[in-house]
Amino acid sequence: MDTVATFVQPNSAPGGQDATNYKGAIDASAKVMSQIAAAFAPHAAATPNMTVLVDAGSFQSNTTRVSQAQQTTPTFTAPTTNPRNDIIVIDQSSGARSVVAGAEAATPADPAIPAGKIAVARVRLTVGMTVITNADIDDLRPAYLIASSLPDVAGHEGHGLHVVGGVFGWSVDKDLVARDQIALTNIQQMLNTAVTTGALAQGKQWELLGDEWATGSSGYTFVLDSINYYSSGQSQSQISGGTNIGNMTAYGGIASAFDGNVSQAYTSAATLAGAGNITGYIGKRWGSNKTVTRFTVYGTTDIGLSNSSNASMTVKLQGSTDNFSSSIVDLYVNSAVTDSNGIVLDVVSGITTTTSYPDHRVSIIENAGDGGSHSISCAEVKFYETVGSTSETLVSPAVTVSTAPNFIDSYFLYKDDSGTSVFGTDFTVEHGRDAGTTFNFATLSIIAQYDGTYSLIRARTDVSGQPSGTSMVSRIKALNNKAQRVAAPSIYSE
Repeated sequence: MDTVATFVQPNSAPGGQDATNYKGAIDASAKVMSQIAAAFAPHAAATPNMTVLVDAGSFQSNTTRVSQAQQTTPTFTAPTTNPRNDIIVIDQSSGARSVVAGAEAATPADPAIPAGKIAVARVRLTVGMTVITNADIDDLRPAYLIASSLPDVAGHEGHGLHVVGGVFGWSVDKDLVARDQIALTNIQQMLNTAVTTGALAQGKQWELLGDEWATGSSGYTFVLDSINYYSSGQSQSQISGGTNIGNMTAYGGIASAFDGNVSQAYTSAATLAGAGNITGYIGKRWGSNKTVTRFTVYGTTDIGLSNSSNASMTVKLQGSTDNFSSSIVDLYVNSAVTDSNGIVLDVVSGITTTTSYPDHRVSIIENAGDGGSHSISCAEVKFYETVGSTSETLVSPAVTVSTAPNFIDSYFLYKDDSGTSVFGTDFTVEHGRDAGTTFNFATLSIIAQYDGTYSLIRARTDVSGQPSGTSMVSRIKALNNKAQRVAAPSIYSE
């Protein structure tokens, strides 16, 4: 590992450094700057051939310092009919280089950059070429944004917001750098202190306490989680068929919990009568393995889940391989359910889905009985499975700013649950400044990592050619049935 040097500004002006000190200052300062400027620098081979070298570099990825020695690309193949642009990228987690091939065209376009990759160079290939020189390579490395990481978010120590491109350091638009920093800080503050959704100076940060982008949006699921998010990968279908199982056989019996009637009194519903802290079970033997990804429990209209004077309940989803004879696996547990008449418990997250089971049941447990005879009742139970991903369109509420913007930037946390989505093909962002009448596509950049799960995305659009307006709208699309999620969106004007 290289040792450090002390930066000394070289100064050959009269009264400055003498020749020896001037040369020493150049050497020391170049060494300091090379740690940043030379990181992952692309260039031709010493003896040019059809490969490109990517110099050594390092960066912080979550809690790990990632370092890569100099890397050589695979051998490029010259196009046969028209020019082609290929993009050299590095992986945002490992720093490993790879190549994204473009398409031949009279005026070639750059290929889309896959999620999780950072562009470092464009190689402009021409028909019949046999060597690649520096004149054929464009430097695309992202500019220096902020230090390698922000302070950790409370509850996620060691997993703060970490910059992916922060190893680089040449000239950039200072306003854009400042805006990136503001977006990072606002998202960090929101995660750390749960700030209320509200207007910012020339923009807005949404916390998504509820489904705030519902109007105009389609094809999505709003998921309540540690960070609430929109998902395109939650297409679910109610599981039908199977054999009813359980001990809630009184009054309407077990069948009444699967008759489609979600509004029933306990004397018409599936009920278990008893004394003390009783537990009711109700579920299905499917006849084949199923993976339950969502379930909904409907309490009765007159006693909810129990007529005990103690309203504290525990609700579990359990799986089994032998009709709960000896195999009983808790897949979801909520031990703090407050009972009420007509309660509906709709569980869409937090379910263990790593293993499929032929038997599933819901367990309804009184945390503390009242000592008397009473009942546990359930009007209806629904089990769901994921049947495929859907495409989604998310449209933000309009945000009004004081003057017509020339650029609009959106920032949000993003996760590619499919593992194969490509920016520009499977995921796009558009912006408009005239209340959503006109849209232009944004350029997408990954600028940070959060908690090893999400990437922080900046989507930037030149809207100067749109009809003038001060009502900003962002439109996000997850396409081609690829499962993807978006959280903590914001929008800014410039």
